[in-house]
Amino acid sequence: MKTVGVISGGGAWPELFDETAPEDHLDCLITGEATHEVFHPAKESGTTILTLGHYRSETPGVFAVMDLVKSRFGIGVEFIDIPTGM
Repeated sequence: MKTVGVISGGGAWPELFDETAPEDHLDCLITGEATHEVFHPAKESGTTILTLGHYRSETPGVFAVMDLVKSRFGIGVEFIDIPTGM
């Protein structure tokens, strides 16, 4: 595996594979969710897709912003974890 892409939320759409040249394709795409229409373009390009769930794919970005706000501005931050259970 050479290239991995990460898109939080619902980042896997068929057009992603149409816009990527075959030699530039991703080996793996990590995202929150994907529609069923993305199955064949991903398979044809040889891309493995890992769907983490919308919530789990977005929380790392929230933590990164929290760390930035705390370190750059000295503002206290707190993450209240209330997953939907979906």
